[in-house]
Amino acid sequence: MFRESLCDYAQALINCNNIQTEVITIDNFSDAEDLAPVFDQNGRFVPGGFNPGGVSDRVLIRTVYTYDMMTPLVGPLLSGGSGSRTFISSIILQTEPYEFTEAG
Repeated sequence: MFRESLCDYAQALINCNNIQTEVITIDNFSDAEDLAPVFDQNGRFVPGGFNPGGVSDRVLIRTVYTYDMMTPLVGPLLSGGSGSRTFISSIILQTEPYEFTEAG
């Protein structure tokens, strides 16, 4: 549902097949500096899973998008010759200290 919502928001601008996300809980905000994105030998992002956490958890949300260059002359210059460029967006947040109770 998370990925679908993201794609619905930007579908006219990007190829949703090139979006990858990871959502992982971390113990402390400072732990994030040790959590660099992981890429395989082909340069593809390897997501660390999807765990949105629970009450008052710290959560790292990372979205990686590989943009395939469309211009034959400028594309190779902007992509380093690979024909694509990788964009990464990361955010760390803390979930609300919510508490659900049964109605009744």
